[in-house]
Amino acid sequence: MDQWVYGELAVLSLMVFGLFGIAMVQKNRANQVLLAGQTQISELRRHTIIRLEHENAELKSMLRAHKGQVAHLSRLLESSW
Repeated sequence: MDQWVYGELAVLSLMVFGLFGIAMVQKNRANQVLLAGQTQISELRRHTIIRLEHENAELKSMLRAHKGQVAHLSRLLESSW
């Protein structure tokens, strides 16, 4: 082979490795963005679960209070007959 062919092959090899390097950098950036998004989603889920548990506790408390009121009213009705 001629000398210039080896030079062209060397240049092509460098270009391929350069493109591979760029692709790896972009892949790493995409992974970082994905991981950051997953972290945000996990944090939102955690906050949502905490909020729902708090609301659930409030609703249970309200239900107990209403059951107590119903029981009290039932006793009043029974005693008035």
